[in-house]
Amino acid sequence: MRLADLAGKHVAVWGAGVEGRAAVSLLQRFASVASLVMVVDKRGSSDPLVVDGVVVIDLSTEEFPSHVEVVVKSPGVSPYGGGLAAVKLGHPHVAVTGGTALWFAAAAEAPSQPLTRTIAVTGSKGKSTTSSLIAHLLAVLVDDVLLAGNVGRAPLDVLADGLSGGNPFPEGRWFVFELSSFQTSEITVGPNVGVLTALFPEHLDWHGTVERYYNDKLNLFGHSETRVVANFGNEEVRGRASSLPLDHMCAYESPDGLHVNGGGDLIDGARPV
Repeated sequence: MRLADLAGKHVAVWGAGVEGRAAVSLLQRFASVASLVMVVDKRGSSDPLVVDGVVVIDLSTEEFPSHVEVVVKSPGVSPYGGGLAAVKLGHPHVAVTGGTALWFAAAAEAPSQPLTRTIAVTGSKGKSTTSSLIAHLLAVLVDDVLLAGNVGRAPLDVLADGLSGGNPFPEGRWFVFELSSFQTSEITVGPNVGVLTALFPEHLDWHGTVERYYNDKLNLFGHSETRVVANFGNEEVRGRASSLPLDHMCAYESPDGLHVNGGGDLIDGARPV
């Protein structure tokens, strides 16, 4: 779903934290929505009744608004359980999206083709370190690198700042995203390069099952335009190699891919690098 698709729609922002407030700000300035509310599972006694002019609906005491057509959810809100799952069951017409999905959808349509200059990193461990290192090394080679996602800037803030300046996707800018499983689960188009650091069971309260957690992680790589860099030193990554686009994959810590041999040399298959 694109930001333009929200024009004229009745929209609810789910979550009143940093991401929710960023979504409200973005939608108020750039989406031309027909109406906007904010919903929370339960409002604390000190939580505001109104955020930036938008009424906050407490679903523990109030009904979900029946006129709402689209929910823009914060990453921490699971679609598989809790209030949002109940709303989807009772209101099957309601579409659900999130900030990361909105950024990637906007990038997919931009004339400057920013997704060809986007590297996204996910994995159960090592995401922040890996994405920060990639951004640092890229900055030696190019003049404009933006680190975003769970480190650096939030995707919605990146989109809003760019729209404020007239161009969210400048020519030559590289984007490096560190993405959680919450964020990878919602994207519908992929980056030029996706990096998979490791897989271990995590966040099962959000995903419900280990299998769904892994599938939501691997959704980052389920797009034909994405080339994959995967850590075959991790047993679960190796075991799920068949789920990855092998014709566009670079495996590291693998005898057939990038690895360090016993002599300390970096090898690409049989070729010294």
